[in-house]
Amino acid sequence: MSQRMKTVVVAIIALLLVLSLVLPAFAHAQLVSSSPESGASVPTAEELVLTFNEDVSPDFVTFYAQGDSEGVLDGDPTVDGAVVTQPLAPTRNGEYAIGYRVVSADGHPVSGEITFTLTDVTAAAQATDEETTGAGEAATDGADTAQPEVTTEATETTASETVTADQTDEADDEGGSNWILFAVIFGITFALTLLLMRMRSRRTA
Repeated sequence: MSQRMKTVVVAIIALLLVLSLVLPAFAHAQLVSSSPESGASVPTAEELVLTFNEDVSPDFVTFYAQGDSEGVLDGDPTVDGAVVTQPLAPTRNGEYAIGYRVVSADGHPVSGEITFTLTDVTAAAQATDEETTGAGEAATDGADTAQPEVTTEATETTASETVTADQTDEADDEGGSNWILFAVIFGITFALTLLLMRMRSRRTA
């Protein structure tokens, strides 16, 4: 093998190495873990915590309860970098299915579903009720009391919530950057292939 052909082979190997390092940087955010874990059985759960492999946008986080799980979401989710926390208020034992949709820092939407089974919600709820009742009786002992009106407002966003135009534009820009990168890499590979074919044809002649 001539020195020139060796150079071409080395260049192709170097290009493949660059591809193996660059392409993972353009991958979407992925769910690393959840608490409770999907498919797990736990006594009860006051929150669902999702951990991703990169930061997610705090402005585009959606949770929605599936089927019999309706009503389990308790308030708005919070985002701390790559960790998303959704408060829960389960009222029964059994299986729960909660869907999620987030947008990663690079503008790509990521969605999925977490299912888990709660086995001792009744006991936990009963203990909480007893504590609340005991505190209320101590506070109102010996005085006239009026039953306060408590309004609990749980906001549950739906799966059909649309990402805004600005976020979509950001995702389009990112997609355009990816195509430019792939075009450059393809061009380099094509040029190296042509060079190698010409060198082989000259040697044959």
